[in-house]
Amino acid sequence: MKFTANPPNHPRRAVSSPCQLEAAGRPGAVVVDVVRSSSVMHQVELDAAKQIVDAAPVALALVDGSLGIHYANPRWHELAPADGSSWLEQVAPDDHDRLQAELRRAVSSGRPWNGSWLHERMRGRVLHGALEPLAGHEGERGVVTLIDPTAWADSPLAAGGRDPLTSLPTREPFRRALDRACQRAGGDAPVAVLFIDLDSLKPVNDEHGHLKGDRVLANIGRALAAVVRSDDVAARFGGDEFVVLCRDISMAEAVQLAARIHHSIANATPEVDRLTASIGIAAGVPPLDALDLLDAADQAMYRAKRKGPGRTESVVVVRSGASRRIA
Repeated sequence: MKFTANPPNHPRRAVSSPCQLEAAGRPGAVVVDVVRSSSVMHQVELDAAKQIVDAAPVALALVDGSLGIHYANPRWHELAPADGSSWLEQVAPDDHDRLQAELRRAVSSGRPWNGSWLHERMRGRVLHGALEPLAGHEGERGVVTLIDPTAWADSPLAAGGRDPLTSLPTREPFRRALDRACQRAGGDAPVAVLFIDLDSLKPVNDEHGHLKGDRVLANIGRALAAVVRSDDVAARFGGDEFVVLCRDISMAEAVQLAARIHHSIANATPEVDRLTASIGIAAGVPPLDALDLLDAADQAMYRAKRKGPGRTESVVVVRSGASRRIA
């Protein structure tokens, strides 16, 4: 940054270039090299941003529409040490074409994406990835994030609010959202919880191994996020259990949503035998006790499971004063 002071009574100088601005002829006016000042500040901001990206505990890369890498942080080179678009060559053959098509579509459309795939170099471990469009360059560039769920599980950040395998919220943020929804008073718009338990994941783990089971869970998480309504909250509750919080929904609409979830789970991973889930629905009008509503959905799920795979059971929770009645 350059400063030039005019001595007292010095005649006003003409601005010699667009780079210079001068106070209006006052004694002691300061001429500032604006372009240089802006350039320096811009470089400072870029350097700070680079330090933040390089220190991130997750792998980050800036990619273009052909998925070529323009910049990648150190963690990226640990998980996918390759330049340009050759990092995709490390994706397992069964996932390669699908992943490439989905990522290119996400960049060109300027829409976020998340998913999982098997990584050959890491002995077939599942990696989770997400893509966010780069602000100001939507449709041209995006930022890809890679997470190794196995390593992430040991990280202090794993206590945060998003499950690295499925990219869904975890139990605690779901519970907080449920508390807020159940405390809302006024009106007659019901709140519903769908409790989902996979019927047949254990045989997948036993026959194909837990890595395949992880891939199934990741696919189901993605399918669940796609089938629920935009204002619903879908979460991984733990293990092979998922939950969905629905506001302003009738029981009939909740049952229809459960049917769509059954269909999406059955088609989430075509390479394994047909997957099924047991779903319990509990609905009621706030104010409600959040734990009561969640427990009622859980119990309804177990009733569905006792009747056989792929079933749905529902229950209405009515709260009157300090009492609760399940109808």
